[in-house]
Formats: sequence, C-alpha cells, structure tokens
Amino acid sequence: MTTTVTKSNQQIQATDRQDGSEYLMHLIGHHCGAHNIPERRLSPSLIKDTETFLNDRSEPATAKQLGGFLDYIAVCLNQTPPPTDTLEQYIRTFEAVPYPILRDAADELIKTYKWPRYPSIADIWEKVGPHLRKVERLQDALRQIKNKPARRSEVAPHERRAVARQLKDLIKKNMSSGYPNK
Repeated sequence: MTTTVTKSNQQIQATDRQDGSEYLMHLIGHHCGAHNIPERRLSPSLIKDTETFLNDRSEPATAKQLGGFLDYIAVCLNQTPPPTDTLEQYIRTFEAVPYPILRDAADELIKTYKWPRYPSIADIWEKVGPHLRKVERLQDALRQIKNKPARRSEVAPHERRAVARQLKDLIKKNMSSGYPNK
C-alpha cells in the first residue's frame, strides 16, 4: 500500500482501485502547485509508478493501431466507418496521440456516445483531450519534483517554535522549583 502526504500532513492511503499516477494527481490537487509537494514525503514507488505510467503513454500510435482504434469504434457503435479520404484525416489528426490514451478515450466514447452516426474528429478529440492534459500535468509535476532544490538542513520555523516553547516551559518549571537565577 502506497501512502502520500497532503498539504495538511494527513496521509492519503492507496487502494487497489487507483494506480500511482492517480495518487500523484490526487496529491497535486491538494496543493497550490507542484512546488509545494514535499519530495521527502513521496514514496519512491509512487514516483516509479508515475514514471511507468508516463513511459507507456509517450510513444505515438502506429498507423495500424490507429486503424484498429477507428475500426473498434465503428464495431462497438455499430456504425459504418467514414470513407477512406476522411479516415486519412482522422489518422493525421490522431497520429501523435499515444495508443493507450486512444484506447482509454475509445472506452469512454463508447460508453457515452448517443448520436446515430460515426463520431466526428471533434467528438473523439473531446474524449482524448483530458487524457493528454493529465499526462502533461504529471510530466510537469515530476519535472518540478526532480528539479526542486534540496531542503536545507536548518530547523524549520514551526520546529524552532516548538523547541522554544518546550525550553520556556522547562525554565518556568525550574524557576518554580527553587533554582536561583544567574
């Protein structure tokens, strides 16, 4: 089980329903920005899972995968695919998109599509866009985490205040027990 820390230092417990990238996105959502993420509190497995997730989604789809993607949509929606010249436009539009993102978008599209025609490029892009933005946000977050300067070895202000309070209480306790002042 992976754990991460939120801004309020509460633990976020990992469950089997989400992968590491979703935990990092959840963590980023609890912070004002990626610069507030405490690197020393992130589990190495979380970073590794997120890097694996991003590596799987970095290679653009091949022409064969794009053709299979478009055929899959046609078969699942029981629609005839568009003519060849239009299919070429679909392929040119989605050629830079990684196949796992297309697969996830196709699954979403099939579950929600309502029109009695083959989906337009805009319909498909509407489902692909959020997945691409998620990958970009994760890449930015990992880049910022890795480029974050190391924490200085000095004591944090809240720790300094806690030690000062304890010292003050100790002095009061000693003074009340009869130790002379110097």
